[in-house]
Amino acid sequence: MPQPTLPRSHRHPVVDALTNILLTVALFAAVYSPTIIAGPS
Repeated sequence: MPQPTLPRSHRHPVVDALTNILLTVALFAAVYSPTIIAGPS
């Protein structure tokens, strides 16, 4: 299934999966970082 909006050069499904995981982790970190910082203290 072609994606004209995202030109990709030699991308593996594993790379896409890892990218999605990293984006998800970054999103959770951005959402929960105030709680994590304020939690222990």
